[in-house]
Amino acid sequence: MSELLLGFYGDDFTGSTDAMEAMALHGLRTLLFIEPPRQEDLRDYEHLQCVGIAGTSRSMAPVAMNEEVSKAFRALDELEPLLVQYKTCSTVDSSKERGNLGVAIEAGRALFSNQRIPFVAACPQLGRYTVFGHHFAKQGDEVYRLDRHPTMSVHPSTPMQESDLCEVLREQSEEDVMLVNVLELEERTFDEGTHVAVFDTLTFDDQKQVAKRVLEQAFEHEGSTFVVGSSGLNYGCASYWQEKGWHRSVVPSGSRLTNVTQIAAVSGSASPLTKKQIEYAEANGFCCLRVTWTEREDVLREAHIALRAGKSVLLYTAKGSDDPAIVAMKHALKEDGLRDTAQALGLLLGDLLKALVETHRLQRVAVGGGDTSGFVVRTLGIHALEVEQPLSPGAPLCLGYKKDSNDATLEIALKGGQLGRDSFFLDVLQGRCVDDA
Repeated sequence: MSELLLGFYGDDFTGSTDAMEAMALHGLRTLLFIEPPRQEDLRDYEHLQCVGIAGTSRSMAPVAMNEEVSKAFRALDELEPLLVQYKTCSTVDSSKERGNLGVAIEAGRALFSNQRIPFVAACPQLGRYTVFGHHFAKQGDEVYRLDRHPTMSVHPSTPMQESDLCEVLREQSEEDVMLVNVLELEERTFDEGTHVAVFDTLTFDDQKQVAKRVLEQAFEHEGSTFVVGSSGLNYGCASYWQEKGWHRSVVPSGSRLTNVTQIAAVSGSASPLTKKQIEYAEANGFCCLRVTWTEREDVLREAHIALRAGKSVLLYTAKGSDDPAIVAMKHALKEDGLRDTAQALGLLLGDLLKALVETHRLQRVAVGGGDTSGFVVRTLGIHALEVEQPLSPGAPLCLGYKKDSNDATLEIALKGGQLGRDSFFLDVLQGRCVDDA
């Protein structure tokens, strides 16, 4: 076994940076790679304790997903960490046809030898809770059961119409599934046999108890132990390792980022929260421009003009899930023979942002949307990410490293549709952590 404590594959980019942040905040140096790393890829980074792969499996059909995650798991297995994690979103975005959790579990089952696979979806830090098997997620000041959540229950790709996580897994997998409920966390022993164990988590104390149970299993197991979970599992394990004194580096908590004069941001998210964030940015001096498939050159020209005038720019494809622009964009893509909307939009926004970064030598950028972030980061030529400073829970500001050491490191904040406060894009510009407010 190597000195690596954790190797994880994230099912989307913003979820991957969320997991990386959980480890980094507890002083565990963590690097997030865009492609599966090899041992030689780690040599330039001292004292690494956790390694992640930023994936896109949440948006994939089963066959492509199996190929993607199996390749990632093999790469992580060769690094010999204590835990290998399939990092899933804390809103459990999945269906039989897209982001199928059963596919990830079966790929892990085929490679790793632990019979009991822990499944931990809750993350109290982000307002995600599991109680008696049912999953809940916070939006604004309210907490909703997953199947009644105003965003996730009507998600355009993976509407979550079941809150019982055991039933969600049974629908997507042939695995036997058992529940360790909130009343059993301390005393219940794992049943014998091959199964997935779903863990309740309501409080931070529950989170620590679950992590302890998972790690006790890993310490008794020979070879890497395969687990499935949100960043709640990362927070719990990181806290345990920190208490044991196994951390080596610390993200500076006393210092604060300086503001920059301007940034460029792009958003492919259609969530109601992102809509509020776009409107807030526009009300606070950003030049916000809608991106359409047929008028991209006009949008890019306007963005150049705004940046030359000293403004920050935000290019977006939609304001909320009911924006008529979504239907119009899908129609335009279909007319051009493009079926994968997420990929087409991600690559388009990536090309626009790259042009702005290169022309104006921008130091800091932001991206909204989990699927969008993956395509944009690749287009920017970023090879690996590391947390530079906490910014908003689940959406830290990162350092984007490029393979060519002569290329300047880019500061980049990646946020999922459900993350960040209304002032997120302004916070990125000013280098303002939520704790500063």
